[in-house]
Amino acid sequence: MCGICGFVCFEGASDVDSDVLIRMSDTLVHRGPDSRGEHLDGNVAFANRRLSIVDLDGGSQPKYSEDGTVCVVYNGEIYNHNHLRKNLNDSGYAIKWKGTSDTETLLACIDHWGLEKSLKQLVGMFSFSLWDKKTKRLFLARDRFGEKPLYYGYVNKCFVFGSEVKSFKKFPGFEKKINIEALHSYFSLNVSPIAFNSVISPTGVEVPCVLI
Repeated sequence: MCGICGFVCFEGASDVDSDVLIRMSDTLVHRGPDSRGEHLDGNVAFANRRLSIVDLDGGSQPKYSEDGTVCVVYNGEIYNHNHLRKNLNDSGYAIKWKGTSDTETLLACIDHWGLEKSLKQLVGMFSFSLWDKKTKRLFLARDRFGEKPLYYGYVNKCFVFGSEVKSFKKFPGFEKKINIEALHSYFSLNVSPIAFNSVISPTGVEVPCVLI
């Protein structure tokens, strides 16, 4: 099943350290009891709880691009990832595969084709968060039907995300308030229909997101 969580804190936010990330991750242990991993890059923090199914040794997360500038934490399964690997190899994309996980395939696709083109080719159920260190941009993505959960919001000038809302409870300053508009949409449509290209933080910093 796996689970992901993390946050990006903007200028003026209170200090948030690795202990907060670990506490958030610990709430998701039931989703991924086999292993855990964290990534900290200044004000950016990612965590993953893994249920090991494919590539037990080589599929650990977070996973990084070959040059180390792109980091991803991922939950789900890409059914056509072997086909995508073949397409990458046939296209002349030079890569020495380190394992057989679909997470590695996902990173390679994004590196070669870009995020949007890669998303259009993915067949499966997934949600993931990707940090591009070069451009200082955070991307969130989810499968078309929202089969894999992905929650997000702002807490004290920090953008927070996770596979389950319960991880937010471990973030300093989080208040449990019900969004009546979202609740109405959920009971009417069984989903809260939100689609956007970016979210603007309280400090004006762009957090690009893709919910397909």
